[in-house]
Amino acid sequence: MPESGRGGDLIMAMAPALSRCCPVCQSNQAIKLCSFHFALFDDLDLSGDKTLLCCPACTMLYEEVAFSEEQLSHYYQINDHYSASAAGGTGSASEDNNRRYDRIIDQLDAGSGTLILDYGCGQGGLIARCLARGLRAAGIEKSARSRQMAEAAGLNVYESLDDFLARCPDHVGAVVFSHVLEHVLDPLTILRHAAERFGETLFFIEVPDAENYLKPEAIRWEEMYFEHINHFRKESLRRLAENIPLDIIREEQVSFSPDLNEVACLVLTGKVSPEKRPAQAASGPDGCLTPDLPIGPSDPELPQGPIAIWGISQYAMMLLGTCPDLSRRTVRLFDASTAKIGRTIGGLRVESPDGILSLDEQVTLLIPRSKYLEQMLALARQKFFRAPIMVI
Repeated sequence: MPESGRGGDLIMAMAPALSRCCPVCQSNQAIKLCSFHFALFDDLDLSGDKTLLCCPACTMLYEEVAFSEEQLSHYYQINDHYSASAAGGTGSASEDNNRRYDRIIDQLDAGSGTLILDYGCGQGGLIARCLARGLRAAGIEKSARSRQMAEAAGLNVYESLDDFLARCPDHVGAVVFSHVLEHVLDPLTILRHAAERFGETLFFIEVPDAENYLKPEAIRWEEMYFEHINHFRKESLRRLAENIPLDIIREEQVSFSPDLNEVACLVLTGKVSPEKRPAQAASGPDGCLTPDLPIGPSDPELPQGPIAIWGISQYAMMLLGTCPDLSRRTVRLFDASTAKIGRTIGGLRVESPDGILSLDEQVTLLIPRSKYLEQMLALARQKFFRAPIMVI
């Protein structure tokens, strides 16, 4: 195989190890940057093996995965995490989320008669906020449990775009894709499908800014979620929009929300332009500007003895899957989410956090870094927790 000259080996899409074309420009070549593994729940029919790739034609960063479109769709259909959490990104109606929804609604500049469609609406928080502001809104959501919660709140939520089109003939003035496109195998096809159905509609797109967490000198592994298989930077998001094609109205970098202002996101708004030609991708491997990256997070330097992990986030799953010593020494798992308690990873059952009080001083309690860190440390101090604690 030819060498890329920067950032790793150039591999071809027809090779057995690579099943995805570039999700932005459909190039069948990719430069392999690094590989890592997630230790997923035992009840999931998914592989945690992932390889980070860079498209040499348009510089898009995306992941080769070992699961199909059908498996990924089923994963989201049965996923109860988003219905069991009030965190940002779950579609809940917390005070912080409402401030974020207001930011999105203000950019839509929609009139009271315009229907706003939230694609991937979770629990329906944005829909509810639209209604509270006198606007019309509906949503699309794969998760059965999240959809049930939204419907129980009196919101109009559909399982798919086709389901929406069959049951809701109203004109759509704006479609919101907020933190959806990083989750799907083929974002370009989804966007083009919506563009074909809705004509000259306003599209609002928001994704995490990969420039902020994929830095070779300081990769923020805790933001490399298992569910995120596309990593957009400003140029690749713009090229995706041009390939729909959209007439771009606005581009900016924003904070996810007031409470999560360290999470940088890219926002792009544009109107469907049927007459516009898709963008032409540049050719040649020199387009890939990402240098070599580490294989993944390395085993942390931990005290001798057994390990317990409190907080079974996707970051914790990455650590368990990618760090052999940590995996061998972990004997107990704890999490507060009802969507996780009772499930197993590698045969270890996830317990309620009440169980940490039973740990003796020979066990080190490892807390993977998250937005809940300070609350967890404060709770441990209140409980006079005696075992050593380490944050990674």
